[in-house]
Amino acid sequence: KQEPHCNLNSQRIATEACFPFFGLYLGTVSGSKLWLQHELSYFNPTPGETDAYEKIQNCFNEAGSLGKFRDIKVMATLLFSSKCKTYYSKEVLTKIKAQFTQALKALGYDGLLDNSSS
Repeated sequence: KQEPHCNLNSQRIATEACFPFFGLYLGTVSGSKLWLQHELSYFNPTPGETDAYEKIQNCFNEAGSLGKFRDIKVMATLLFSSKCKTYYSKEVLTKIKAQFTQALKALGYDGLLDNSSS
């Protein structure tokens, strides 16, 4: 039998992991090496890990603006799906949406999340 606090603990840990994940995701999609390095710095990556993320970032850059837009739209659709909304609290979703919105403004994708509610 699972203790109730275990379930809450794992959700708390998963929720805390969201912010760094989305920061790193958005830094990678941004195309900005400076932004990516800033987000990676929280993880103390090895040179190999840094190189791997830079290669992923290059793939996003090769996809161009439309490719980046589509990828971000898919990520936002998943993040704000009814399933995720049941897992994360409204407060957490609001914080994640704010993080996405701020990043999207910096990327020139204003209004992408206007149709999603937190």
